[in-house]
Amino acid sequence: LSPPSCMLAAFKTEAYPPAPDAPLPDAPKGGAPFPAGAFFAKSYAQMDPAPKEPKADRKEPCALPKSLEPEKREAEEAAERPRARKRRKPRVLFSQAQVYELERRFKQQKYLSAPERDHLAGVLKLTSTQVKIWFQNRRYKCKRQRQDQSLELVGLPPPPAPPRRIAV
Repeated sequence: LSPPSCMLAAFKTEAYPPAPDAPLPDAPKGGAPFPAGAFFAKSYAQMDPAPKEPKADRKEPCALPKSLEPEKREAEEAAERPRARKRRKPRVLFSQAQVYELERRFKQQKYLSAPERDHLAGVLKLTSTQVKIWFQNRRYKCKRQRQDQSLELVGLPPPPAPPRRIAV
């Protein structure tokens, strides 16, 4: 059995054996499905009104060891402070030669297999992930251009280009 949580410790109920002189409540109509007195504690009048003190040999379930109290305070203080955002990696600009080679390869082949991507990354001195993301972005750019062209053919103006971010 797991120890009670701090919030439930105040509501902990203790089991009492049925009082020998107390009358048992009448069974519900249709017969009692359980033995008489199985789930009944003392009546409210018979219960001890004063809460019982914890025994000296029992530990308080909600008490923290002295060594943990400073750590708890530090954690609470840290939770109150605004969290700093993790800094993103700086954006890498590809050289003109790298972009030229990526574009040339994209015209030949819209999708690269993993070995082809690794080879191209090695030739261009980029990571495989950079090449993969570049191809994904280039395919999306191509898709948007096709959609804009089809809208122009129908006679609708193309949607405005999203604002460009400029590093300051």
